[in-house]
Amino acid sequence: MRQVRARQLPLPPLLHSGQSTKELEKMNEIIEANPEIEELVYSDLIRGVAPDKGTEGLSAEQVFRALVIKQQNGFSYRDLEFHLNHNAAFQWFCRLPMYRSVNDSSLERDIKKLRPETLEAINRILVVHACGKGIEKGQKVRTDCTGVESLIHKPKDSWSLYDSVRVLTRLTKQAQNLLPTISITDHVCRAKRRNREIENTRGQDNKNKL
Repeated sequence: MRQVRARQLPLPPLLHSGQSTKELEKMNEIIEANPEIEELVYSDLIRGVAPDKGTEGLSAEQVFRALVIKQQNGFSYRDLEFHLNHNAAFQWFCRLPMYRSVNDSSLERDIKKLRPETLEAINRILVVHACGKGIEKGQKVRTDCTGVESLIHKPKDSWSLYDSVRVLTRLTKQAQNLLPTISITDHVCRAKRRNREIENTRGQDNKNKL
């Protein structure tokens, strides 16, 4: 059995007044001001199943709030299970009664039912809400700038100079196809040789210091 909202809200626990609690309270206000979010989540949760049959699962509201907690804190599903079962503030935010426990498999199953189209629609609702409150203009997109290990040169001046010569030479040769009158002198081999000489010199300096 699936519901949009739980029929009876749990008794609110006594929350500590801290920054994290204030953030949860503010997010709670935003979610309550946009009930259409829960309807979108509910439509995904009941796709292909009868909502009035089976055991009572998490409501659409609880699933979405659990997703917010997971994404905000970077929790795995196992971590999410632990915090929802032991953190009173998270239980209050997710509308979970203190006597009810959740498990990571059910959380993962329910959260993964939300389609990308639904999450995009929810994001648009939140952007419109933020624009209406003057919090955000909605004209910029934040992207993930997480550093990823890659096979690139170390940021040394010698390598930067060599790469600059190599790339400029390549681009100039491409321009020569459009303007054959351009005269080009290829200094890539010389730049590469100078780069190796600098690297070897640094190695000799380090040996002399030892």
